Amino acid sequence: MSEAEPEFSKLRPGLIRLAYRMLGSVADAEDMVQDAYLRWLATDPKTVRQPAALLRKIVTRLCLNELTEFFKASRSGDVAPLRGLLADEVIAYSDGGGKVSASLRLLEGVREVMERHLQLASTFEKSPSQLLRYAIIDGLSGFITVEDGGTLQTTALQIEQGKITAIYVTRNPEKLRLVVVAVPECLQDGFGSIL
Repeated sequence: MSEAEPEFSKLRPGLIRLAYRMLGSVADAEDMVQDAYLRWLATDPKTVRQPAALLRKIVTRLCLNELTEFFKASRSGDVAPLRGLLADEVIAYSDGGGKVSASLRLLEGVREVMERHLQLASTFEKSPSQLLRYAIIDGLSGFITVEDGGTLQTTALQIEQGKITAIYVTRNPEKLRLVVVAVPECLQDGFGSIL
């Protein structure tokens, strides 16, 4: 047993909880922690002053790479990567509060969600989304963006067994008032907890 293993074993449950909160799937969380373990084995534990902090950072960055499972694909207009991320029964909600543009009805099933993202692709091409940060939104992993016309938006993803089963988009300025205040105070590594 290497010197790095006992330290990792002690921290593993907390790392799985962190990855689960970000990805919403036990299997995906365990995969992320396993990847972090392999990276941990490649380090010399004597050179690490705070193993827990380093491992949390590694797991966070690995999970963010997954979420980056959706941000890029949803805005590129490239169908194949986006389709691979969505469950067949995916649903998408959008709330503009009657104040900003949003889908007028619930989108149900992968075909409807894909069609909507293909329609939005030309908008994203003319006016790319500005990613402010990744965040936990109402307990789900997601991100905060500024969209066409300066509209603030949060997108929260419900992930089950490695697939996105629900997308919750909030554009209603009244519901996002607190986000403007919360964004600068979010946690380090670009992943904060808000709403």
